[in-house]
Amino acid sequence: MNLSFVETMRGTLNDGTRVDFQIRTKSSGKPGHFTFEGVVHAGKWCAEGPCEGTLIISLRPASIAYVVRFADGLILEGHKSPTLL
Repeated sequence: MNLSFVETMRGTLNDGTRVDFQIRTKSSGKPGHFTFEGVVHAGKWCAEGPCEGTLIISLRPASIAYVVRFADGLILEGHKSPTLL
């Protein structure tokens, strides 16, 4: 089954920089694995620019891991462990 979706992700880097990126994903062939492209905003690192990357969603344990590649070569790696609470 091919799955795609549009998502906005927001967060804060360790140095306090707010980051958000709007992405359009598509299945990469393996369950829970996606590739994406979109637009990233990352304060002093990138006012606004294109990005691409990978996203892995796992149900057990519940986790979301992503790698965002900025157009200028900067790479942002992140991980979330969502809970029902």
